[in-house]
Amino acid sequence: MAYDEEKVSRMIQKILEEMGLKRQVSQVVYREDYQDYRVILDGTHHSPIREKLVNILMENEDEDVRREVEFLLSHAVELDEWEREEAAAEGGDYKSDVSVDNSADYDF
Repeated sequence: MAYDEEKVSRMIQKILEEMGLKRQVSQVVYREDYQDYRVILDGTHHSPIREKLVNILMENEDEDVRREVEFLLSHAVELDEWEREEAAAEGGDYKSDVSVDNSADYDF
């Protein structure tokens, strides 16, 4: 069951604050084909979090799942760096497909 992206965004932001990370959730996008939520942090870094993990956290606070989500969020910058290094090693340019549309009017 996919949760509302805004509800997931609030939950992730709360986790970031509790961790003491100075990052902001810019956007959360549910990707049905991957069964995950793509969490965009600070408008540039992304961290995919599996739907299954989000469901567990929404239903009950499981400490193991919480630690896994915290790990993914705290290493979002490294994930982007690894992707850049991999692209450079393959002789290509890294082009992040992460983008945030700030021009849209959202009714939250």
